[in-house]
Amino acid sequence: MKRLMAILLAAVMIFTLAACTGGPGGTPSGEETTPGGSSPSPGGVTENTKTDGFIVASHNPTLDSTFRTLYEDSLNAAVAEYKESGLISEYYPYCSNGDTSTQSQQIQQCINDGVDIILINPISGTGIDAEIEKALDAGITVVCADCVYESDKVISVVNDQYAWAQMQAQFIVDTVGKGAKVVMMNGKQGNSASELREQAYRDVLEANDMEIVYECYNDWNDATSYQKMCEVISSGIEYDAILSQIALNGILNAIEDNNVPYPKAISGDITAGSIRRLCEINAESEVMPFYCVANSPGIGVTALSIAISLAQGKEIDESVLDADGNISIAPFWDISYDNMEERLKDLEGMEDSSMVSVALYMDEVAEAYFKQ
Repeated sequence: MKRLMAILLAAVMIFTLAACTGGPGGTPSGEETTPGGSSPSPGGVTENTKTDGFIVASHNPTLDSTFRTLYEDSLNAAVAEYKESGLISEYYPYCSNGDTSTQSQQIQQCINDGVDIILINPISGTGIDAEIEKALDAGITVVCADCVYESDKVISVVNDQYAWAQMQAQFIVDTVGKGAKVVMMNGKQGNSASELREQAYRDVLEANDMEIVYECYNDWNDATSYQKMCEVISSGIEYDAILSQIALNGILNAIEDNNVPYPKAISGDITAGSIRRLCEINAESEVMPFYCVANSPGIGVTALSIAISLAQGKEIDESVLDADGNISIAPFWDISYDNMEERLKDLEGMEDSSMVSVALYMDEVAEAYFKQ
């Protein structure tokens, strides 16, 4: 069933860091494995005759952000359940440290070792076509997660990043009015999720005659956000509102350290600590209007559940696919001054570094995305 999860980072951090290596020497174990009688079909689907559990490999680009670590943690938790139920027999997590050639080599290793399912969180929207083709030719089910990969050969299972950013940009427009001045901090250059958000920001702001007075990439990092915001303040740039894909703590620290007023509106974080801080600033009255939308790290679990279903030979209901042939999941949780008292209850017991997350398991994806 669908599970609203408070994924606690601290409890599993050590396990995650140790696990994101793929196996001995950073590759799956040396035992010979085979795809188990599977055969390829279009769209990354394989009709698999295996009666034992699937051998699964997951590729996560980095562990350099809270989201990426929680993405890995939620997968580890789901895999443990799927191993217990017999759906998965072996699981090998990989981490390429943001290097595209390393990710390609790791995928190739998985193909050579004969895994049944490859789950890829791609570093960029292109660059691994050859590896995907080879995996599909070998009868391996391939699904991309979290970031859209530009291919009609595989399905990408993603949070709707455009809608996520569009909602926040519209909040800025509605709060400060058309024609206002905005500081816009994007995420990672070249990352498909970051680029979709950037496009949504730009579409909404330009449609409402908003002036982007400063724009940068903060790499979803508080230290970089702090540095960039200090540059804005020291340069004397005038602004009404701030849009940042994440890392609001760095921005708020820069504002408070430089003793300048809060903006008329701010939006763009997903961590419990940042959200609590925004609520504390507005505890007595609405000092700084804010709006945050959850971006679920549990998307990896949803993608894994879909990949297993595909490997079992189930057929996607094509009516659920977006215009690009992917599964795009709408935002499910938001918080602002107007609903913060109720929404803060969802954060109770969560570490500051954690996030509100939702994960769809086998029964849920079967009902939502597959032909009955």
